[in-house]
Amino acid sequence: MKIIEKKRPVADFPGSLPYIKDNMLFVDIETTGFQSQNQQIYMIGTACLDGDSIYVRLLFATVPREESEILQEFMHIIKDYNTVISFNGDRFDIPFILQRLKVHNIPYEYLQTVSSIDIHKKIRPYKKLLGLISCKQKDIETLCQITRTDEMDGGKLISVYDRYTKNPTESDEKLLICHNEDDVWGMVSIIPVLSYSLINNTDLTLDSIEWNNEESILIARISMGVTIPKAFRIHEDAFYMIVEEDRLNAAFFISSEPMHYYYPYPAQYVYLIRENSVVPKLLASSVPSSQKRPARSDECFSTVTGNFVAIDSKIIKKQPSWLKDKHILQKTYKDSLNYIKTDPQSLDENLIISYTGLLLDQYLPVTAP
Repeated sequence: MKIIEKKRPVADFPGSLPYIKDNMLFVDIETTGFQSQNQQIYMIGTACLDGDSIYVRLLFATVPREESEILQEFMHIIKDYNTVISFNGDRFDIPFILQRLKVHNIPYEYLQTVSSIDIHKKIRPYKKLLGLISCKQKDIETLCQITRTDEMDGGKLISVYDRYTKNPTESDEKLLICHNEDDVWGMVSIIPVLSYSLINNTDLTLDSIEWNNEESILIARISMGVTIPKAFRIHEDAFYMIVEEDRLNAAFFISSEPMHYYYPYPAQYVYLIRENSVVPKLLASSVPSSQKRPARSDECFSTVTGNFVAIDSKIIKKQPSWLKDKHILQKTYKDSLNYIKTDPQSLDENLIISYTGLLLDQYLPVTAP
């Protein structure tokens, strides 16, 4: 067994440091195949915080019989940590290690007690939003503008390891080590993508608001409590949102055209033919039937003037408390946009923050626990 140890200053990973704690161990394995019952682990790479450095250890089984040695060494290392960070480790690395520990009769119970943070599970729901073709680790590294030395993948290295065990060469050993090392450093580099799963729970601070009649938008500039590696956009009928680094800029569509408030129970109204108006049935009981008829839904409204801001229909269905005392307005009966009346001179900052938070909850993906 060979143990390769390397260190790099945490200053090399400025965006990663907020997500790495002393109790966390990054783990990545290289195997001779995908069937843990019959195939082996030939390398286990780990990384952890070590003072002002990131400390990487690669446990390399130079021949297949050394698998038990690297597994025992791994269990010796992990006893000092209670959280494993991996990339697709919940589905592959951790179950594979557990199976190989059982095959070699090595105590494995502690590994079953540690918490897990699977970066792949956290970022996968954002695949479409971030414009990713796939969610392989190298794709996420590209997203985070990380370059690596290694150009191989684990599958192609199976034959390299087989060749190495029969005829060890420095070049093959370098290929095997370089790949696992780059995978481990890569995980340390891309861990800031966990920030996407934290957006929904972060504090939002309103920096400025601008009512722009010329563009028909209300612009809210908001600071977030997290910083994301790559910007994304959300565009719906009632708003447009750009989230970049630790900033969120939202544009809510506004209007000063007259609006209509459509009554919720049109069956309770009648249309008075001579007056060309709609009144409650109870008030028209003495009007001859020839002078009235049941009112249509699109006739049952009051006209409202002033300034209005569009509200997303999905948020209306949630019935937040700040909407309870407001009428939902439309320009026309079949208009897809809904509005509420507001005063540009006294905009409610808490309402804007609450509304923005609800939009994030509604339109951001649900992240795996």
